[in-house]
Amino acid sequence: MYSVILPVLNEGASIGGVVRELLLDEECVVVVADDGSTDGTREEIEALKGSRALFLDRSKEAEHGLCISALHALEKANGKFVVVMDADGQHPAQKVRELVQALKNGADFAIGTREDWKSMQMHRKIISLCATAIANASLLARGKRMVQDPMSGFFAARLPLAVVVAKKGRFVGKGYKVLFEMLKYAPKEIAVAQVSFRMGMRESGESKISIKHVFYFLQAALF
Repeated sequence: MYSVILPVLNEGASIGGVVRELLLDEECVVVVADDGSTDGTREEIEALKGSRALFLDRSKEAEHGLCISALHALEKANGKFVVVMDADGQHPAQKVRELVQALKNGADFAIGTREDWKSMQMHRKIISLCATAIANASLLARGKRMVQDPMSGFFAARLPLAVVVAKKGRFVGKGYKVLFEMLKYAPKEIAVAQVSFRMGMRESGESKISIKHVFYFLQAALF
């Protein structure tokens, strides 16, 4: 058994389809960490009665953000492994099994690495390359290994290890780069596997990333 964590905010148009596809694998349990959606996201999950999908209502929590949502959901996860991914359709559900298989083969972390970054618009490519360089420099400064895509939001880890790292680290809860912070606080000797994937099209809604998240990332990288 493994758990998939979906941190969400107003993903009602896509969440149902993503969860249904994930649950085609009978080993999978889904934890939807909702940060206060008002668009029917909760109703989409509750409609899947009898399924292996848990709705975690975070609307009344004191702190909100993708990172803290994922860490909260980690407390509800079950099984040997945990996967973190977006619920907007950009992370392909069919790649989840490859990430889990990489863990079964001995990896501690399995990272979904974006293979289509070269086709990005120039300004997005420059931002992505700069962020990757900053993240890897931060990891190296801490004696950790560099990885191809430390800014990926699509990754898997051994659940016991993820729980220990989550308790050990001082995460920027309002931030959005859970993987980077996990790698920052993980032991130096971890085995990392990489699984390439192509980003899908956002099925609905708008990106939640804004300029303030750049500052949250820099805070995580520098301190």
